[in-house]
Amino acid sequence: MFISKSDESGTHKKELNVWKKCDIEPSGDWYIEAGAVMEAVLQMANEKLAYTLSDHATWLNYQLDEDMMIVCEKDESGILYNQYGVICVNPDKNEKINHEGAKAFQKWILSEETQQLISEYGVEKYGKPLFTPNAK
Repeated sequence: MFISKSDESGTHKKELNVWKKCDIEPSGDWYIEAGAVMEAVLQMANEKLAYTLSDHATWLNYQLDEDMMIVCEKDESGILYNQYGVICVNPDKNEKINHEGAKAFQKWILSEETQQLISEYGVEKYGKPLFTPNAK
């Protein structure tokens, strides 16, 4: 069985991309569309002893019991690579866009200081970082 977030999130879109690249149509009794947040999907997968696709931060934070384990991460093909990004919206698109605030946030998130914070986030609690900075 496979439990899908089925919520149009980035993780769900990544999952759909994986199925497409593998030429598999996700449907049938083995494919369950949860339409739920990642934590609930992990719980469902744990209860049903099923597979799911999860971001590493939620996985570490949720602390599942020993029935579940990571079976694949950082694969050589890059198919599971799912990065976060920051894009400023064109201020001409809407008069309510805080373009200056967005540019300030973008500059901050891409700074060396913040990238260092990202690389250290979670290490104290989980023994490894929750995210991998890649703004360089």
